[in-house]
Amino acid sequence: MFFKQLAHGIADYMSDKQKFELVVVLPVFRDWASFAQLLNALDAVRGDAAPATLVLAVNDSAQRDLDVGVLAGAAGKLNLQVLHLSRNLGHQRAIAVGLAWASENISAENFVVMDADGEDRAEDLHALIDASSAHPDGVIFAKRSRRSEGLGFRFSYIIYKMLFVLFTGENISFGNFCLIPGKRLADVVQISEIWNHLAAGILRARLPIDLVDTVRGPRLDGKSSMNLASLVAHGLSAISVFVDALAVRFALFVMGLLAIDAIAAGVVVGIRLFTDLAIPGWATTVMIGLLIMFLQLFVALLTLIIIVLSSRNRSSIIPAEDYKSFVHDVAHIKES
Repeated sequence: MFFKQLAHGIADYMSDKQKFELVVVLPVFRDWASFAQLLNALDAVRGDAAPATLVLAVNDSAQRDLDVGVLAGAAGKLNLQVLHLSRNLGHQRAIAVGLAWASENISAENFVVMDADGEDRAEDLHALIDASSAHPDGVIFAKRSRRSEGLGFRFSYIIYKMLFVLFTGENISFGNFCLIPGKRLADVVQISEIWNHLAAGILRARLPIDLVDTVRGPRLDGKSSMNLASLVAHGLSAISVFVDALAVRFALFVMGLLAIDAIAAGVVVGIRLFTDLAIPGWATTVMIGLLIMFLQLFVALLTLIIIVLSSRNRSSIIPAEDYKSFVHDVAHIKES
C-alpha cells in the first residue's frame, strides 16, 4: 500500500497538470451576464473550498470581447478560466471539447457539467457531490423532480421521452447537469457519441450512473436562445446516438408491414385461384396497390441497411483526440 501511494504521489508531482478539488465546465454562448451571476452563486456555495475550485467556461462563440474585470470580480475566491473555441460548435460539442481539454490539462477529484444560465442551480452541487461519495465509480446525473418551464415545454418534453423510449428502448430522464469523477473523465472523453449528446452518449457507453433529484431554477438574465427548432434538433441528436437500435426497430416494423402486405396479397390470389367466390372489380386495384407498397417498403428497408452499414465505415470524432482542432486559446481570468 505504501509503495502504491508513493507511486501516485510521484506521478502527481511529475505531472504538469493543474490540480483542483472540483472543476465546473460550462458552455457559454454570448450569455456572460447570466454566467457572472452564476459565478457569484458558485462562489457562495463552495465557501472555504472555493480556492480549490476551477470554473472553466467554454466560449462557444468567435466573439472574445469579454469584460474580464466583471468576470474576475464575480468569481470571488474561485479560479476562472475561459476556453475560447475557434468557432461556434453548439451546446453539446462545446461541452465535449471542454471536457477533453480538461482531461488533458487538469487533474481534479470531480468534474461537473452544468449550464451557465442558472437553470442548473449552484446549490445542487452539494447533492451531486454527496451522491458521488456514496457511488464513487459512477457518473451522477441531476434528475428534474420539478421543472420551471411553461406547460407547452413540459408537454413537449413528455412527448420527447416517450419517443426516445419507443425509438431506442432506453429511458432518459436527465440532461447535461452531472458530476463525472476525475478517474472516469478519461473514459468519457473517449466516447464518440458525446460529440452529439453528452447524456445519451454516457448512457450508450453503459458507464455506471446514478440519479439525484433536483429542481430546475429560473434563468438568471435575459431570454433563452433555444427555440422549437433547437429543441427538436437537440432531441434528434439524443436519438441519433442510438441509431443502431433505431435501425433495428424500424427494420422490424417494416418487415412486419411486408408480412401483412404479403398475407393480404396471398388471400386475394387464393380466393381468385382456388375458390368460386366472385372477386370484385376493385380487387385488381388493391393488388396493384399492395405490390407498390411492398416494393416501397422493400426499398426503404434496403436503403436503411445500406446507410447503417456505410456509417460503420466512417471514422467518428473522438473528443479526446480531435478537440484541439476547435480550441483557439485559453484565458486565465482569475487565479486564487
